[in-house]
Amino acid sequence: MNHVLEEIKANLKTVKVYEKVKISPHVARELLEMNTGNRRVTDALVRSYTTQMKKDQWKFTGDPIQISRTGRIINAQHRLYAIVASETTQLMNIQTGLDDNVFDVIDTGRNRTPADVLSISGYANPGTLQATVKLIMLHDTRKMSRSSEKLQKAEKATNHQIIEWIEGERTEIIHECVSEGQKFYSRSRLFSSPTYAAFLYLFSRKDKEAAKEFFEKLVSGENLERKSPIYCLRNRITNLKISNKYMDTVEKYALIIKSWNFWREGKAIDRILWTEEEDFPKIK
Repeated sequence: MNHVLEEIKANLKTVKVYEKVKISPHVARELLEMNTGNRRVTDALVRSYTTQMKKDQWKFTGDPIQISRTGRIINAQHRLYAIVASETTQLMNIQTGLDDNVFDVIDTGRNRTPADVLSISGYANPGTLQATVKLIMLHDTRKMSRSSEKLQKAEKATNHQIIEWIEGERTEIIHECVSEGQKFYSRSRLFSSPTYAAFLYLFSRKDKEAAKEFFEKLVSGENLERKSPIYCLRNRITNLKISNKYMDTVEKYALIIKSWNFWREGKAIDRILWTEEEDFPKIK
């Protein structure tokens, strides 16, 4: 065994940088075998790196292979797979002794998304979950009421903030809402799964059973009177989809909330509208 690899394995908990280590396919395999719980490999990225290495176009940049105290490859997983695939030896620095919890703030060939981090952390439905939490956070920080242009430019929640939110909130309920949101989407594509899930969660804060009933009626469309706020919302969204017309994102969120509020108050309406001249509605 390579003497540097031997030292690394024996001293994983020691914070140290090994400079310009020759990473052969054998060494790369050994490091990958130590690795546990990392994200899925992006095949296209591995192929790109492999091609560069085979053509002798790969350059030493000093960007280290980062290994946690438990042996997890925090950074450079794709490079290691490419070394194996290309059957070449590359010079790379290796850094050891890092905490596992730095995983969500380090890039590995591409930016690690919140969904990547949630998947690695063992959460189910990571893509829908992270998008749902982002929507809830936008609502709770009052950024949802901004114009769509400003909404897109709004400061994004970090990976750490998303996981912290999930672990600090009503964990069971958020996962239940994500699961229900996906089911609603499979039955009726009026809204995306995260939109269903986020507003189901937000409305559940007021009344969990009523929130489920609201979306069940919205999705099924059964036994709705024409003056029902739910009917008006469903009809408005359906007509837009049929005519391939676009609804402003903020307007869509406002209409969902207005429909919920009117329905909770037992109001009969002829149609449902919201303009930017109005205040963004608060959930009642």
